[in-house]
Amino acid sequence: MLRRFGITFLAINLYTRYFEYFWDGLHKVVFFLVLAASLALIGRYAEKIWHLGEREMSE
Repeated sequence: MLRRFGITFLAINLYTRYFEYFWDGLHKVVFFLVLAASLALIGRYAEKIWHLGEREMSE
């Protein structure tokens, strides 16, 4: 459980750094495309975890 908290806060830190470093440097379209792609991947991973938990509870 401690590892999951660490990974969560690492991801939050990386997103914060992304905004700090690339907001002024990148074109806004590229900035938001990268942001959307990363959030889509995280969402897909979260859906897998969510559905895995539902399967375990129904068995």
